[in-house]
Amino acid sequence: MESPLVDLTQYVILRDDLQTDGKSWPRGALIAQACHACVSVNSIFKSDPNVCRYTSLENLPHLRTVVLSVESEKKLLDYYNILTTNFVSSHLFTEQPENIVTCLATVPVEKSKVSSLLNKLKTFK
Repeated sequence: MESPLVDLTQYVILRDDLQTDGKSWPRGALIAQACHACVSVNSIFKSDPNVCRYTSLENLPHLRTVVLSVESEKKLLDYYNILTTNFVSSHLFTEQPENIVTCLATVPVEKSKVSSLLNKLKTFK
């Protein structure tokens, strides 16, 4: 298999408390939230050069996505602010009509740009 055309990764951060703490969202619903966040951020920032390269037909076989977790809505909002402060475009996805902030997705970025910002987070399980 050929190597990726671009060295970009899209990051998703999901709230882990939505599957614990008595909320018990089904795993499939959480996966759908991550998908919605990715589609949303790529649509909102569709003219961003990284989004254009990442979603190019030639790069589709090489998509990289990392799904991480945080323990609460507050932590999710904290990471959204950290990313924004460090000029990493992202989108908070809110499930409607419940108005529950469930996750965020970044635009595709170089790992080196976000690794120090996200290195304390664990992979979503």
